[in-house]
Amino acid sequence: MIKQIKKILEKEIIYYVIIVLIALLLSSPLTVKGFFNSHDGIYHFSRNYATNSAILAGQIPPLIVSNFCKGFGYGWSIFYPPLGTYLNGIFSIFFSYINAMKLCICFTITASGITMFKLMKKITKNSDLSLITAIIYISSTYFLSNIYCRMAMGEVMSYMFFPVLFYGLYDIFYNEGKENYYLAIRCTGNCVIT
Repeated sequence: MIKQIKKILEKEIIYYVIIVLIALLLSSPLTVKGFFNSHDGIYHFSRNYATNSAILAGQIPPLIVSNFCKGFGYGWSIFYPPLGTYLNGIFSIFFSYINAMKLCICFTITASGITMFKLMKKITKNSDLSLITAIIYISSTYFLSNIYCRMAMGEVMSYMFFPVLFYGLYDIFYNEGKENYYLAIRCTGNCVIT
């Protein structure tokens, strides 16, 4: 029994490694010095900087950025969910804001591929088909244009949670709801991202 489990885990790890490698390949435009020009890039960089500054100033949760708008303050985090800025904040502890954003995008691509793989594995019970679906999912033109053209971080990060939603729904309808917490995870993800 233990040998069979080891074989399954070893084989499953290969698929995760492939997803990570494809995600790194899709993230290769991020290796340039600086950052690429995008529709919402400045907005997200400013928001990440403001959230980190508010946290360092002792404001928890960081809802209003007091030093923006010529000292009047701005309530970015009141109207825009915080997960993206918190993830960037964690990365910016160790790296610059630009590199933290790049790492956040790379992490999002990887997590999106893994969650899609898990969903398709649950539905089809076929690892090869699940891998192909995950690769198609993370290399879709809409997803990549959200990253490299629009930099719509809310939509980019929601790609991690779409498969989790369908995983939870599939579980409710076809598996008697034994793993219904996946639906709750997706709803929570929806609240903190979009």
